[in-house]
Amino acid sequence: MILAANIREFRKKNGLTQRELAQILGVSRESVVKYELDQSKPSVESLIILAEQFGVSLDRLVFGHETSNAVYDIELEERFLRCGGRRNALQILDAVLSIPNAKRGEESKGMTDKAK
Repeated sequence: MILAANIREFRKKNGLTQRELAQILGVSRESVVKYELDQSKPSVESLIILAEQFGVSLDRLVFGHETSNAVYDIELEERFLRCGGRRNALQILDAVLSIPNAKRGEESKGMTDKAK
């Protein structure tokens, strides 16, 4: 529900209508309505566009706050891009976003430990 509420809140703060946001994302207005009602989730590509449009991090957009053990950071993104390009990085990000909240903290801690 956090993502849905954030999409609506940031859209309004940026003075955009649902139709205008839909045009930016290349989706229908109905899709934006479903995102805001938590009936559907935007694609990873759309999440990136939303974060850039709203001037917030993906953590802030998706989780409602900045995380201290961010799984997705610039260094990791650069490694992903070197290993397989943008598509591979987006697939990994999509997998991370699908981890349930309680387990996500454990996963990110494990990834940080492995990086050391």
